[in-house]
Amino acid sequence: MAGTICRVCGTRKGKRNCPGHGGLICTACCGQERARGFACPGECPHLDQGQQFQATRDEARHWSRLRDRLQGFAYAHLGLEDLLEGLERVIRRVEHQTGRLNDRDVRQGLERWLADLAPADELFQGAAPPSPPATQPGRLLLDSLREAYPDEEWPERSRARLVRGIKRILLSVVDHHDPAEPAAYLKFIREYLPAVDDGDDDAEDRESPDVFGGDDPEDLETMLEGQIPDAGEQRAYLLEAFDGEEPSLDSLVLEKYEIRFQPPIPGLIDRNPPPLVRHPEVRDLLETDPAAARRMLEKWLADYPGNPVLVHFLGQLAGAGGDEAEAARLAEENYRACPDYLFARCDWAMALMRADRDQEVPGVVGGGFLLPRIFPGRKVFHVSELVAVCQVASRYYARQQKPAVAKRFLDLVRQVEPDHPLLHTEESYALSLFSRLKASFRRLFGRPGTDDRRQATGTDGHDPD
Repeated sequence: MAGTICRVCGTRKGKRNCPGHGGLICTACCGQERARGFACPGECPHLDQGQQFQATRDEARHWSRLRDRLQGFAYAHLGLEDLLEGLERVIRRVEHQTGRLNDRDVRQGLERWLADLAPADELFQGAAPPSPPATQPGRLLLDSLREAYPDEEWPERSRARLVRGIKRILLSVVDHHDPAEPAAYLKFIREYLPAVDDGDDDAEDRESPDVFGGDDPEDLETMLEGQIPDAGEQRAYLLEAFDGEEPSLDSLVLEKYEIRFQPPIPGLIDRNPPPLVRHPEVRDLLETDPAAARRMLEKWLADYPGNPVLVHFLGQLAGAGGDEAEAARLAEENYRACPDYLFARCDWAMALMRADRDQEVPGVVGGGFLLPRIFPGRKVFHVSELVAVCQVASRYYARQQKPAVAKRFLDLVRQVEPDHPLLHTEESYALSLFSRLKASFRRLFGRPGTDDRRQATGTDGHDPD
């Protein structure tokens, strides 16, 4: 019996033959001895097994710690959609180039890059600095990210924005982590981002991602790009906008107006309270430090009660924080108190759609969602006014199953600010694709009870006029 007692602790049963101790030791002491730095002989059969177990456990703890520390960035994508898409396009490109990238490589590359940009970040407190990626695909990803976003091109204020973007991508990687699926996150982003070949400069400018996920040149998305003429989408838009009836030219009115990025904006009422004019940085704090922004806004509201701009910002904070009820309450309160304030109208319209009260939306925004009709007499508008109205209109018409009309409002934004985050969301990509699908369907098959198809394709046996 004595021969089976652990030679280290002398109490538990020895089960493992340890070359270093010259006899049987228990499993607990086997692990503890390694932890204390005991030099296990290389021929020990339990050494590799123990090291693998420890590495797996450490890795699981690291994923868990990251998830806990990144939860505050669940809404950090707001206002960063263009940056996040750019980062994920780099990730997709490297995955396409190597064919061997996995989620762990992505995490390690992002962590190392983040540590270079912000070494004192709270994410690394109490932990050793992250090492460079352990694999060649991971190192290629890190180099590609650094090349796409050179450090010298990011001043301090913009660097904070980049850091937030990296953290938001990291959170997405962590949230999709699945030990049974090494590329769960990559599989997720493949659904809405196309693969980009080396040197394919035009691929990043595609209006829609390859949502079908294939590389086949006969992929439906590719076919639609080449087959649907602009006239087809134009006709689909008119049919949707006029409820299936093509309008006569005499019934159409051309509205002309100017969009500016900077004041002066003739006819625009300046509702900004003095402290907001003195501290424009609060707009950045809405994203970077919501708690600080809230303190400032609430303090100013005490001096300027009911100011619609301040209430609008508080509503944005509530929505970004996931409190939709509070966001809706503030939106309605702001709209009732100041119905002429465009952003109050748009906030309330979005809240109405979240409550499935779509029928009230056109009356709230007014003017058929067209700025010159919402504000008769004005012909100059700020770009933020255009974006606000187009966001509401595109959401409204998408919910009315009129994707061509919804896409037309997004196209208005694209004309003046092609990199705006509103244009780089899954919703906008889906609208673009769906509108082309619908136009293609009408082109090929026509509408029931009409001769659309024959007119469009000449399938009645005669060449079209």
